This record gives sequence, C-alpha cells and structure tokens, in this order.
Amino acid sequence: MNKSNIAKNLRVLRLQSDKKQDEIAAYLGISQQEYSKFERNSAIPNVKHLEQLSKLYNVTIDFLINNTNQASGNNQTLTTKERELYEMVIESKNAQIKILEAIKLPKDQR
Repeated sequence: MNKSNIAKNLRVLRLQSDKKQDEIAAYLGISQQEYSKFERNSAIPNVKHLEQLSKLYNVTIDFLINNTNQASGNNQTLTTKERELYEMVIESKNAQIKILEAIKLPKDQR
C-alpha cells in the first residue's frame, strides 16, 4: 500500500467529481480538516471510509489504494479478516505518524 497513492487518488477523484472537501467530509461523517489530512498524505482513511469513498466514486478499494483495477459498478468488498488486517496496518501507521509528530515538538510541549 502506498499512502501517497491514496492521497493523490482521493484528490483527483474529488476534483473530477467537482466536489469540495467539506462535501466529502460531510458524506463520511468527519470534519473537513480530517478529510484534508487524507488528501495531504498526513493520515490514512480507515476501512469504513475507504468503503464509503469507493461507493461514492464508483471505484474499487484497490483502485483507491493502488490506482489499479478500477471497475465501474464493481466495488471490492473486504472479508472480515482482510478488514481486521487492514485496520491493524492503519493503526500501526497512525501510531508511527503520532510518534514522528511528537518527536518534532519542542521538549516543553511533549
């Protein structure tokens, strides 16, 4: 999984659909700031959000992640095990991001 692919694909698909970030965020039930992090490559969407986005844009989750296997009207459904594994990867990546952000903070703010 290439995190930058997700960010790029989300931005391209949003612009192609002539939508604003706040509209997509409302659809996902999150703030515009949180959605913006997806497009800026600062955070990774969870499985629920990927499923919602794949339905919204009529692409597969694989396309969102890897920019491959785009199939209109044929959205990929994850098995329970795949969903659990993906969530574990996302949690690990988000923990790594938080650690890196904490390291950047001045010592008095840690």
